[in-house]
Amino acid sequence: LAPVAKQGGGLINVKNAVSVKTLFSPDKIELLDSVHFAGKSVEVTIKNLDTHSTVYTLSHENDKATVKFSSTKVTVRAGKTTKVKIQFTEPSTGKTSEFPFYSGYIVATPQGKDAVPVRIPYAGVKGDIAQVPILDTDYGVPILVLHNKQTGKVGPAEKGQKINWAIEQPYVFARLGSHTPELSLRLYNAATNTFAGFLNTQFGILASEFGRNKNVDANGKPVVKNYSWNQGKVFVDRNATAPVNVPAGEYKVVVAAQHKLSKGNYPADFEVYEVAVVKF
Repeated sequence: LAPVAKQGGGLINVKNAVSVKTLFSPDKIELLDSVHFAGKSVEVTIKNLDTHSTVYTLSHENDKATVKFSSTKVTVRAGKTTKVKIQFTEPSTGKTSEFPFYSGYIVATPQGKDAVPVRIPYAGVKGDIAQVPILDTDYGVPILVLHNKQTGKVGPAEKGQKINWAIEQPYVFARLGSHTPELSLRLYNAATNTFAGFLNTQFGILASEFGRNKNVDANGKPVVKNYSWNQGKVFVDRNATAPVNVPAGEYKVVVAAQHKLSKGNYPADFEVYEVAVVKF
C-alpha cells in the first residue's frame, strides 16, 4: 500500500463515487508530530444517505500506527448521522531523531454485497518537527561572497572587510535541506547587536520563495540559491515599502530559517547563521 503522501485518498472510481451512499468526514486526519500530536481523540462522522438503515464496519489499513475505535461496528438509520471516536498511537518503530513519516486509512465499510467502502487518509510524523534541520551546511553554505565587477574575482568576504559598493556585488549563498515557513537575510549592528534591517534582495523583504522549494535540479544535482544584496540597502521592517541606505559602521550579516510548526519568534524559533561581518 503506497503511503498517503504519494497517493492521497487514492484513485477516483467514477462508478463508485456516483453510487456511494455514505458521507465520511473529516476528509483527512492530520496527526501532526509527536509534540503537537492530534491523535489522542479524533471524532469521525458517518452519514447514511441510503433509504434504509445500514451497518458500518470500521477498520484500519496500514498498521504502522495503532488505532482504537470506540466501536468497530455501528448502525446508522436512513438519512441520519453517527459519530465514532478514534484513538491513535504512534508507531513503536522508527527513531524520533530521524522523523519517520507514517500514514494509513480509516475505512467505513457498509454492510451489503455491492456496498462501497469509504476511506479517510491520515498521516503523522514521529518526532519533534521543530528540530528538523532546515539549512543544508554540507556544501560550505550559507556564506557571503563578493563579486568584483572589474576583475571578475569571486570570493568570501573577509571578517571586517569594507565593501566597495561601486565595484563589488555581495551575494549570500544558501541551500535549504528542508522546507521553512520563512527564510530571511538580516543585518545587525556588530557593536550593539541591534537589528538594522532585512537585506534588499531580488526577492524583496524576505528571501522565502512562493511554492515548493526545489533543492535538487532536473538532473538530481543539489541546488544552492544565491541572493544578491542590492545597493547595500535594507528594509527596516516587514512593512517597509522601500529599502533604505545603511549608516556607516560594522555589521553582521545573518541567515535565519524558521523551524516548522513554530510561532516565528526570533531568534528562539529560527536556525541562525552569522555568515559575515562587513563594514560600510
